[in-house]
Amino acid sequence: MFFLLRNSFCYLFIVCFFVSTGGVVQAVEPDIFEQPVTLKFHNNELEVILKKLSDESGIQIIYDKRIAKKKVSGVYEDEPFKAVIQRLLGGLNHSLTMDGQKRTLLVEGFGETHYVTTQTKEGGAYLADVEMSISELKALHKEQHEEFVKEINDMAAFVEEVGMTRGELRNLQEVQNAQFDKESNNPDQYLPDVGMTRGELKAMHDEQLADLNREQNNEATVLPELEMTVGEHRAMLADQNNEFEQQRNNDAEYLPEIGMTRGDHKLMLARQAKDYQESLTK
Repeated sequence: MFFLLRNSFCYLFIVCFFVSTGGVVQAVEPDIFEQPVTLKFHNNELEVILKKLSDESGIQIIYDKRIAKKKVSGVYEDEPFKAVIQRLLGGLNHSLTMDGQKRTLLVEGFGETHYVTTQTKEGGAYLADVEMSISELKALHKEQHEEFVKEINDMAAFVEEVGMTRGELRNLQEVQNAQFDKESNNPDQYLPDVGMTRGELKAMHDEQLADLNREQNNEATVLPELEMTVGEHRAMLADQNNEFEQQRNNDAEYLPEIGMTRGDHKLMLARQAKDYQESLTK
């Protein structure tokens, strides 16, 4: 009796095990948001730390621009990515949306705002409008280009709209191009729409162009629309250009539209350019 009960219990255990597992052992996909990350920083802006997290984890982070300048400090040694994010965002009014398949994390604020996006070193930034990462989009474009090149080089392919193969169409175009070039270079060909040969038309054009060049280079030629001669117009343009260059190089000139001198404006632009270049290396 004990033997039967024990065998029944074993049988029941085996049946329950296979029912619960579906009869096979299934591999569990690792949660990318649980991967360990290591970071050390002190009084850095949050946007800088989020970029470092993206570089280390390969996860694209989309976040509310309003929190970008928040100063944070911390030391994380092999801490889960999710735990690090939650601690960094402590005290902020937000929600998290994680998508492991697209490798994206949305840090969503409340109210109308503007979102910015980190890009990982692997080019894995996700583009919501096309629903794929940058690297996937590049791969798709490359594949489409190769397919297009292969198609246009297939001379046996039949082009229905013209009723011939691509090779036959190319041969026809080459014949037509050769015929057109021959006609264009034939000076004796008569052109009924202008009542002269192609050679006579070219000679007339050359003569008109020469007359125009002589007039433009004659400083005594009067320009009625400006009521001055060519020479006077050239002198006026030279004076205006010199005046503009002197004004542009006057660092003491005050620019009311921006509230500073031209020299101060140049220094500000130089500082902004330097700050931008330094931000690219952080």
